[in-house]
Amino acid sequence: MIVDESEDARMTLAALLSALGAECRHVANASDAVAILASFEAHAILIEWMSHRGLDRGAIPTLQAATTATIMVVTTTAHPDAFADHADGYFMKPLRIETVEAICHAVSSRIVS
Repeated sequence: MIVDESEDARMTLAALLSALGAECRHVANASDAVAILASFEAHAILIEWMSHRGLDRGAIPTLQAATTATIMVVTTTAHPDAFADHADGYFMKPLRIETVEAICHAVSSRIVS
């Protein structure tokens, strides 16, 4: 699942993940993600940390309360506070194809284990 208020960004990443074989949903915010998680089992959530309103504080704990999925922060600028909310991973944009492939591999390995 991709959580990013930028529709272009989330649709592009969703298309890439789908091309790599992942079933992907994408939403604009954590509240919408929680609603989808009621009917979709996400194995990983990529959340854009920096919204146009500022740091998306509280989004990670909200998602963690709704799922056991791996939660990874994806952002354009460094935000050490992302780890204060115990994200499972942290990636800087722009994401290279190799990074997205590594994310897919890590998540699929976790599912198989």
